Amino acid sequence: MNKLERNLFLQLEKQKSMIKKNNRFFFYNIDSMDYNIERNELKILGWGFSTLDKSKLKFSLLETAYNKSARFRRINREDVNDAHNIPKNEKLGFEILIPTKHDINSLWIVFKNNDNIILPVKIDKKNIGKYSITQYIKNAIKSANNIGIKNTIYQLKAQGRNIWNDYDLWIFQNETFSVDKIKKEIESFSIKPKISIVVPVYNVDEVWLRRNIESVRNQSYDNWELCLADDCSPAPHIKRVLNEYIKSDSRIKVVFREKNGHISRATNSALKMATGDFIGFMDNDDELAPNALFEYVKTINKYPDAEFLYCDEDMIDMKGRRFNPFFKSSWNEKLLLGHNYITHFVVVKSTLMDKVGLLRPEVNGSQDYDFVLRATEKTDKIFHISKILYHWRTIVGSVAENPEAKNYAYISGKKALEDALFRRGIKGTVEIGKEYGTYKLDYLEDKKPFVSIIIVNYFHKNNLAELMIHNLLLQTDYPDYEIILINFEEINGIKSDKIRYEYNTAKRNYNQLRNFGASKARGDFLVFMDMGMELKSKDWLYELVNEGLYPGVGIVGCKILDCDGRVLNAGMRFEDDFSGIHYSHYGCTNDNIGYYYRLALPQYVFAVSNKCCLIQKDVFDSVDGFSKEYSGDLSAIDFCLKIREQNCNVVWTPYSVCQSLENNEIMLKRDEMNSFEQKWNLDMLIDCYTNVNIKDKY
Repeated sequence: MNKLERNLFLQLEKQKSMIKKNNRFFFYNIDSMDYNIERNELKILGWGFSTLDKSKLKFSLLETAYNKSARFRRINREDVNDAHNIPKNEKLGFEILIPTKHDINSLWIVFKNNDNIILPVKIDKKNIGKYSITQYIKNAIKSANNIGIKNTIYQLKAQGRNIWNDYDLWIFQNETFSVDKIKKEIESFSIKPKISIVVPVYNVDEVWLRRNIESVRNQSYDNWELCLADDCSPAPHIKRVLNEYIKSDSRIKVVFREKNGHISRATNSALKMATGDFIGFMDNDDELAPNALFEYVKTINKYPDAEFLYCDEDMIDMKGRRFNPFFKSSWNEKLLLGHNYITHFVVVKSTLMDKVGLLRPEVNGSQDYDFVLRATEKTDKIFHISKILYHWRTIVGSVAENPEAKNYAYISGKKALEDALFRRGIKGTVEIGKEYGTYKLDYLEDKKPFVSIIIVNYFHKNNLAELMIHNLLLQTDYPDYEIILINFEEINGIKSDKIRYEYNTAKRNYNQLRNFGASKARGDFLVFMDMGMELKSKDWLYELVNEGLYPGVGIVGCKILDCDGRVLNAGMRFEDDFSGIHYSHYGCTNDNIGYYYRLALPQYVFAVSNKCCLIQKDVFDSVDGFSKEYSGDLSAIDFCLKIREQNCNVVWTPYSVCQSLENNEIMLKRDEMNSFEQKWNLDMLIDCYTNVNIKDKY
């Protein structure tokens, strides 16, 4: 380093505390640092983005001598975009080429985000892909506390010298298997179906093709066949490798297509070879967990009528390291209409396959999404195996710069959804969503059912009421509605033919007053809203009605924020031990998309808050309204359980947002006062619903 570089380095060292603080604004990885002797060139590959706005980073080298001669290039990293739900037009990857006659073991790279925050990072070749020994010890201690010292030592030996991150730790605490036990269990199965795994093959690297095939051959359950269709790959190794496997294992079948037909036609060629009782779909560079087919057949034995099965999955990089686990919802039709959350590893009964038909080439790019939509229309025997059994390979590579090449998959997905609505006889339109890989559906069109908005005065504070009603009138662009104000004094300065005042002097609690308001309502839909709610967009009511119109929906809840703008309620369920109530994504910021879009898309949930919700009037009457025995969130759960008893669905939507005007401390104090009553009533409520599943399947 020269003097200038040295001074800069010392300055950075003095500001280590600031660097540590800045680290939270960056998410990055250095994939490799390789020296090419023939070219006298050092190549660094990596990726990174800002945690503030998920934008790509600027980068430079600290050593100015290298910085002047280095070539910097941004590259596409679709695997990273997919893993972190970032639009694919953000090139998050980078390649740095440094001309040098000597190999370099370490150097400094400086990341910079759009807010001009910088983070110097030392790249040390020997530590790339490894984690600190401190983290290793911490995780070992955590493991010992959870599973005991003896089991931890066993797992450490199995893990070898690799160093765990949190997900590695989870894997070794949750994926310990006994081969002998699995074999005995397989022997006890009364149903031992043949599973055909179909794989379209095109120009995949030899190493990934072999790992794909070997992951099937290594299955604990051995009644399978592997049907591979080569889509006229130009790479010469494809034919060689496939022919080799045909000779080595009689369960492997291959067809060599004479003309390239793309993924749907290639998959269909593989399907035509399948003779199994069940069909599984797999990509040519991915891997199955060794116990994958065992778990599927185990589920089939438990549920012999199963026709459509899927599992959880994660990603696997080129070094074999697993990351980004995706723990999925059980069958959730509404969530599926927003994005393909099912993805891999889909296994369907061959009789269902016959009903559904082959993949459709006209939706290439989203052919798997289209198939899932069509298949789940033909059966309700759908089962989710909540184990990570599929590993989705991520490979560094660039994509054509043509924007159409990036967007064709979204357009195909849009067509798949439009076709699904048509088949189901549902009028509606489909738009490509704001978040990458998502869609938004609208069913309203010309239908504008009349809505009654019911608000009960329990604060007796007219200043708060005035703020709320002003906001309600200003922020509601839905045309056909009325506002029914129960036990309000007439609000000065607000004159509107939308408002009706109703009074009830009988001794009634909050829920009974709400029921009284419903008896006065003229609407096809009822909206119940707590005092002190501020609406955040003019289409809030449109969005609630939109979801309420979907067939089978009984109640729709909105996203509720606290006075600081953080998520207060995005759906509810009981805690796993039924000791209290769990609030989905509690405390997240309003712009957070949640876990795999769970804060960004409408979906079926266990229960929604009744602080602001929409209910069909007929459904409300059929369950005799709100129960007088419960209050607060317990009342909301009770109401949703009653609706589910009527075979109606509970929907939560993020597109309708309201914020509490109450101070958080005031709400907490009131909740504490209610908590004694709620704890007493919790057991009573659970006992009332022995005939309904009170566990959250979503």
